[in-house]
Amino acid sequence: MYRLKWVAVSLLLTALIASMGCGGRNESKGRVTLDGSPVAGAGLFFYPVTAGQGVICTGSSDSEGMFSVTPTTGQVVTPGEYTVTVTKTEMSGSVGDTPLSPDNDGESDAQERRRVKGMVEGKPPPVERNVLPDLYGDAKTSPLKVTIPSGGDKNLKIELKKS
Repeated sequence: MYRLKWVAVSLLLTALIASMGCGGRNESKGRVTLDGSPVAGAGLFFYPVTAGQGVICTGSSDSEGMFSVTPTTGQVVTPGEYTVTVTKTEMSGSVGDTPLSPDNDGESDAQERRRVKGMVEGKPPPVERNVLPDLYGDAKTSPLKVTIPSGGDKNLKIELKKS
């Protein structure tokens, strides 16, 4: 009898754990665009509209603007309404004569010398800035909302406008 109870409890716990998201439950994906064009390299945050009902989730867009919603705590994406923020940062300005990009690892020796010379001469350092409208970068001002249903949504649309 004791063994039968243990088997029943084990099966119940296994089913409960499986239903909590070990796999694709509530998997949500989508596309982020700016004036209809895909936004590559954007960072997205999804904040539950109702505090305590869900976890903060993130996403990063690929070259086609496609992203997956991922919980920050390793849990599942909780169904509900979320406020979405979207940012895309790039380095602006230049040090010396070297135009800056997010990755200067491939610069030539001449570029590196100009960059270092610019730093020695007291030229201002590069500045990281958001290239998307500021409105979308703050949860307090972002008008972007999505509702993720039970079972997820594989066609979320985050549509940004320049003005």
